Amino acid sequence: LTLPKGHARKLTPKFISPFCILEDYCNNTFLLDIPMELKQCRIHPAFHARLLHIQVPNDDR
Repeated sequence: LTLPKGHARKLTPKFISPFCILEDYCNNTFLLDIPMELKQCRIHPAFHARLLHIQVPNDDR
């Protein structure tokens, strides 16, 4: 992904938004419901399980 000017890559979040899983391909690959702007950046919606993390709610607020 391209970053806006003035933003350092090391300060950007490593993970973005929780996404719904649309399909499980039975080989540790999942099809995610990603937004259109990510698809326009040529990001394929299928990801291996090792790249995904379960969202843990943050109750620290």
